[in-house]
Amino acid sequence: YRNYWWYSANEHRAFTGIGIHGQFLYIDPVARMVAVLQSSHPDATNADVSRITARGLHAIAKHLVAR
Repeated sequence: YRNYWWYSANEHRAFTGIGIHGQFLYIDPVARMVAVLQSSHPDATNADVSRITARGLHAIAKHLVAR
């Protein structure tokens, strides 16, 4: 991934690399977590799916920190 990194406003300072068709990188420095999603969505881009994906991955990261 080379073009843009998207920084979240969440408390973990997570950032993402979002590709086409659901490809997703999620890096959470607080939880020390990296998630890679390899997908094949029918649409090249879908902002709603990206938001839902980021929320779900942040929930996993919060769970890891709480352990």
